[in-house]
Formats: sequence, structure tokens, C-alpha cells
Amino acid sequence: MFELTPEGVKRDSDVDRSARETTGSAKYLDRVIILVLVLALGFFAFDKFVLDPARDAEIIETVTERARTEALFESYGDKSIVVLPFVNMSDDPAQEFFSDGISEELLNLLSRIQELRVISRTSAFSFKGQNVDIPTVAEKLNVDHVLEGSVRKSGDKVRITVQLIDARTDSHLWSETYDRTFDDIFAIQDDIATVVVEQLKLTLLGEAPESRKIDPDAYVLYLQAKHLLTSGGNEDGPKIIELLERALEVAPDYVPALNSLALAYYWSAHSVETSLQAEYLRRSTEMNNKALKIDPDDAAANVHLAFRYFSENLDPAAAAPLYERAVQSDPGNEGVVMGVSYFARLIGRPNQAIALGEYAIARNPQCARCYYSLSQAYRDAGRFDEAEAKADIARTLGMQLDYSIAKTQLMNGQAEEA
Repeated sequence: MFELTPEGVKRDSDVDRSARETTGSAKYLDRVIILVLVLALGFFAFDKFVLDPARDAEIIETVTERARTEALFESYGDKSIVVLPFVNMSDDPAQEFFSDGISEELLNLLSRIQELRVISRTSAFSFKGQNVDIPTVAEKLNVDHVLEGSVRKSGDKVRITVQLIDARTDSHLWSETYDRTFDDIFAIQDDIATVVVEQLKLTLLGEAPESRKIDPDAYVLYLQAKHLLTSGGNEDGPKIIELLERALEVAPDYVPALNSLALAYYWSAHSVETSLQAEYLRRSTEMNNKALKIDPDDAAANVHLAFRYFSENLDPAAAAPLYERAVQSDPGNEGVVMGVSYFARLIGRPNQAIALGEYAIARNPQCARCYYSLSQAYRDAGRFDEAEAKADIARTLGMQLDYSIAKTQLMNGQAEEA
């Protein structure tokens, strides 16, 4: 109907077909069309053979089913628990890193139980230092059990008091005080996890999870570094790196410390002087690869490497199998699931991102960024009302999202509200 000529675009009927320029422009347009077709076929092949939906259909279907049954509870969950931050009862306030660390280690241990919905650290620690009663905590987090306790450490002696509470009746199901030497810390954690399994009458497909045993001195250094990683600022980067490197001198194959050091080097690379950035990134990659060599299925190591492949190298083909391995290895880890959800949305799979995002929120109901990410997935899927509702929740949790909500309203045809 139209032809591109040296004089501009003209109707076919007005073009001299014998002109050389016309023939040349037609050939040019043919080449453009061929190039577009090649690119389209290339994208199809990439999606078909690299990010094959059949390959991850099973894991996505599993997570989708979990999302349906877990994210939409009308009352307290059937088998769910939150591990509140243990209170530091030591004489030294600086020992708070230890009580926080024990709480988080127990949380991570219990999250490996597939039958149990465990609230993630972000939501659990949002109640730290607050005088909130157990039923209120349970209602906000939609759980029916609460594990709380205290820690007192003096030299190589440690006392851990722990109690398991039925949140529906605010009654104690079990309590215990452990007076042990610090060398027994992993046995204490394993014992607590075993009792939770018994009290909640969980039917495990395999053995109850066990802590990773490591030299106690390395463990303390690791907990100190983790505390700074989660609560410190950029200025703490050198201290974090020092603590983790000291821990790895004692226990060179301790994968959690390797993962934390990889993260510490990666984030510090953005705040050190330019001449050091390349070395910090190289060290981060080195620690990441060492962790994967020791444990190829470690979820944290796979997610971190996948994130870097995707964000730095713009290489989704390299990132996809790493994300997939991470979520298969640790499907109860909210951070892992959110990472995979984010990736799924950015490669154009909003429905899978929604399923994963709902599953993550069931474990982290106080996570504003989780609701925001889920809102974006709903928007990409064209489900604008649900996108706005999720963004509203994120806003009530403290995020400034007026622009994002306005954009959703505009896409939904609500120009005046936007």
C-alpha cells in the first residue's frame, strides 16, 4: 500500500516501479523484514530450548499449588510457626548478635521442613523490642505456633531457654532450659527442631533437619558478621570481611561463611575506591565458586551467582538453571523464592512470578518489597485491580508507592484517579 522512496513515503499507485531507487528501497525493506524474522526465530529458539517451560513446569506447578493452599489462609495456618528473636540475657549487650544469630539459625533449620510454613526473618524480627502479646503476633503473621526464648552466654557456658506456644489458646506446649558448654550449641538446635516436629505432629518424608556442624570459634565469628550484614551500614563492610575471613581460616569449607563473604565483597565493591572495585568483585566471584564447588546445590550460592549473571552480564540463559536449582534445593526459603519470582517477571512470565510471589508472602507477610514485586507481576499480567491491592499493602508497610499505584490505575483506564 505504501513505498519508501528518496522523496519519502508514497502510495503504491503514485510510485514509478521502473526507478532504480524504488528497487533499492524494496530490497532494503526485504532485508529489514528478514532481519526481524531472524530475530523473532532466535527469540523463539531461546525461549524454547534455553528457558523451556517444560523443564520447570513441575517445580512451578508445585509452587503454584502451595501458593493456593498457603497464601490464602482465612484463619491461622494448620502447621505454621514463627521464631521470634530470642532475648539477650547476657551481661554484655554486645552479645545480642549471638541471641539474634541463634534465632535465625533455628528459623533456617525449621524452614527446611517441607510440611511446615515458617515465617521468614524479616517478618519475625519486625516484632523485636516490641511489647506485643502472642495472639497479636500470631494474627498479624497468620500462624498458629510461636517459638520464643532467651540466651545467656558467659565464656564457654551458654544457657538457652525456649518455649513453644499454641497461639490460638496462648498456652505453652513445651518449654526447656539448656545449660551446656558452647560446644553443644548445634546439638541444642537439633534438639529444639526435633521437639517442634514432635509437638506439631509433623510427618516427615525423611530425617529431621540437622544443623551444619562447624568449629564453635568460627561459628561465633560468622554470627557476628551476619549480625552486621543484616543490621549494619556500608561503613561496616571492612569489619564484616575481616570477621568472615577469620572464620574461614578456622573452617575453610564452611559454606554459609563463604556465601556471606561473597555478598560482603560484592556490596563493598560499590562503596570502595574505584581502584579496588575489580578486585572486590573478583574476590566475590571466587568465594561464590568455592561455595558451589563444595555444595553445588546450595541455594544461596546459586541465587547470588544467578543474580550476577542476569544483572551484570545480561545473560538470562546462564541465570535460569541456577535459579531453578536454588528453588528446588530450598523451596521454603522466602529470599530464594522472591529472587526466582523477580527473574520470572523480567523474562516475561508474570503468571509464574505471581505464583512464586504469593508463596513467598505466605512466609513473609510483613515484607513491603515482596508485596511491591508481586504488585508489578500482577500489573504485567494485566490484573490491575489485584496489582493495586498489593501495592496498597506495601504502602501500609512503609513504602512510598504513589507513582507505582498511579501507573497501575492509568493502565487500568482510571486516568482521573491516577
